[in-house]
Amino acid sequence: MDNRSIVALDFDDADQVIRIVNELSDLVSWFKVGKQLFTSTGPRIVEQLREAGKSVFLDLG
Repeated sequence: MDNRSIVALDFDDADQVIRIVNELSDLVSWFKVGKQLFTSTGPRIVEQLREAGKSVFLDLG
């Protein structure tokens, strides 16, 4: 099945984000990193998601 859902990671805690991504890993491949998360973690969170094989929608607007 081709899942086109994007999960918004609207948190500022990287540990919480990683837990959620791991829980949804088999169901979702796209995750949105917004301004709140990017500001609190910097580009490292995007790198971690990409290293985990996830696609990232970076929304800093």
